[in-house]
Amino acid sequence: MSGSVDKALTVGTSYFRNGQYREAKLLFSKAICVVNGYSADEVSRFRADSGLVTLPETRHLHPKYTKLLDNLCACYEKLDQCPKALRIADKMIQRDQFNMKCYIRRGKLLQKLGDDLAAYHNYKRALNKSTECSRKYDIDSPQRYIVMINDQLTAIKQRLKPPAQAKSTKRQFIDPIQEHQTELEQLKKVKLSSIKEVKQSQIMLAAETVDFIAALPIEVLALVLQGFTTAELIKLLPVSKTYYKRILSLYFLFDEFNLDSLTTKSIRQFLSIFHRIFKRRLLLPQPPVLSTVKFSSKTASEEEKLLEQLAQSLQFFACHKLILTVPNSNTYSLCKLLPDGDNFCPSVKELSLMTSIRSDKPYEIKLLNRFPYLRKLETVFDTSLVPIRSSFNGSNNNGIPDLISNWSPQIEQIKIICNKRKVQCFPLGAIIQKLTLRPQLAKLCVTGVTFNNEMAGFQWLLKFPNLQELWFEDNSNGKLVNFLKLVRNERVFNGQLKKLTFREDMANGAIELDENMESFCYRENFGKLTHLDLMSSCINGTGLFRLLSVVSPEVFRSLNIGDCPYIQLHRLPDPMNTNIFPILQFCHRFTGLQELTLALSGSLNDNSMTFLIEQVSNLTHLEKLDLSMNPWISGVSIYEFTMKLFEARNKIPLDYMCIDGCIAVSHITVNTIKSRGFVSQLGCVYEREVWKRFGLNSYKYG
Repeated sequence: MSGSVDKALTVGTSYFRNGQYREAKLLFSKAICVVNGYSADEVSRFRADSGLVTLPETRHLHPKYTKLLDNLCACYEKLDQCPKALRIADKMIQRDQFNMKCYIRRGKLLQKLGDDLAAYHNYKRALNKSTECSRKYDIDSPQRYIVMINDQLTAIKQRLKPPAQAKSTKRQFIDPIQEHQTELEQLKKVKLSSIKEVKQSQIMLAAETVDFIAALPIEVLALVLQGFTTAELIKLLPVSKTYYKRILSLYFLFDEFNLDSLTTKSIRQFLSIFHRIFKRRLLLPQPPVLSTVKFSSKTASEEEKLLEQLAQSLQFFACHKLILTVPNSNTYSLCKLLPDGDNFCPSVKELSLMTSIRSDKPYEIKLLNRFPYLRKLETVFDTSLVPIRSSFNGSNNNGIPDLISNWSPQIEQIKIICNKRKVQCFPLGAIIQKLTLRPQLAKLCVTGVTFNNEMAGFQWLLKFPNLQELWFEDNSNGKLVNFLKLVRNERVFNGQLKKLTFREDMANGAIELDENMESFCYRENFGKLTHLDLMSSCINGTGLFRLLSVVSPEVFRSLNIGDCPYIQLHRLPDPMNTNIFPILQFCHRFTGLQELTLALSGSLNDNSMTFLIEQVSNLTHLEKLDLSMNPWISGVSIYEFTMKLFEARNKIPLDYMCIDGCIAVSHITVNTIKSRGFVSQLGCVYEREVWKRFGLNSYKYG
């Protein structure tokens, strides 16, 4: 916060206490001018630094603004200029309507001016605002201010009561005409005072309730509404004609359309509003640009019909991200529904598609030719369809064009996810084979596909030399041994690979790498790995340790060797047993390890846990440990490990530990670990039977 404002408050308060009211008044007035000169961004930053609760009504109010006005009001009061002080108090309430001190200051001034009735209504309004703030924002006003306001109300009520007349024993003559005139005069005074108070309240209420959509300049309104979603903006349209006209003029704010679970009725309503929004914009030479379009149908029977209507409406638009969830359509029908040669498809940069695949012909090539400039491609194939007529005629590619030579030269990410039980081919495999060098590709994920003999050698990975993340999981005929043969003899990744996940679909023979790793290309390919996930693979303990020997310990952070049948944890290597993974040498080398996953490890038991417990001094950087689905681990080992690690880390708890499905660990041990604070978050679900969860730790679909 500005030091000049704080200094002005300190010096001005000192003047006030010493009776120098004029000097204090001048100083506070200048400080208010300084405060009014700050921009909205600066004021927001000042409020955040002060730790003040920011309401919508006060988000552009300087933290010291109300305090300065209150001090200035007090100066005018001491100088016997109460009308000016009252105007400043009105301004305080207008700008900070939920501040009880403002109402207290105004009520005292009204009482000093002799207007007790107005002061009474002022205090009643203060209590109403306090209740509104509590109900609307769940913020209570300070209790001492509420007590002070109630005391003032009680005192004013006593003064407004007519004085009690002493009872007289003598009979008095009452003139009815004079009494009637007195009653009329009193009633007139009460009405005038009430009308004055009501008018003053109406003026202040009008100042507080401003329709900003109707009042703001259109340029400022665009900045205000840019934080609203498209659905929220559409809900504002029916409020009034002014809302409808002004919001529709800001067509560029309508750029994200989430069309989930569409029906025939809802698509009609959407298209009606959609055409109104962009009616004028379509007359301009440049097509309107949409950031995101997401589509799915509520019923399977209407899916293709609704998609066709949407595609026809969007053909003159440009779109950055397209998400299509159409499991009841297939690549052949999508080729027909998404027209070729329009503006929409070539403008798409990110495509996410869930559909079925026609396995008789590579229609996916024809489909992707519609999107020649993709940067991110994500496909999920739920099932595979083969028409009856094609099953008799055999497979042919007549009528299917080749992939355009320069298709998506800037492609950065590709995900191919299949339901392995229903899709027994490699969708987009023909596309990958036809691709030329793609140095921009940084992320590749292939799960649930079936590699043919040509793809199973992984030679096609040479087209992607700058890959940083590679994920293979549950692929038929996609063997780790073939992948390791490639990286053994070829410099595939130019040292750019950071994350490698290779999970095999079935157990094959144990994989043991070359003893002299430096003689081959392993270090050039794996030297900068930060994450290695070989879950469910056939690599043995010796092969894993040799593979890790070429990885730089300075950058390596995560290891997952769960469900590996040929890996056994032991303290030291055993020349007679190649399945042994020496945990002592591993922990000494990789002291910066942050994540370790040993889920579903059949050989993991209390004896194996002792080797980890011995190495807690080398695991001080560990943040996540997953030991799920290991029924042979007891609570004693878990408790001892967490306690030793807690002590080695100077009583800093482990961030996360998962022991789902560890049935030998009792709930008493779990509660003790939590109560001692050894682990910040401990996951323990005894009934969990499956470790892999799609989208969280696995891309295995179906």
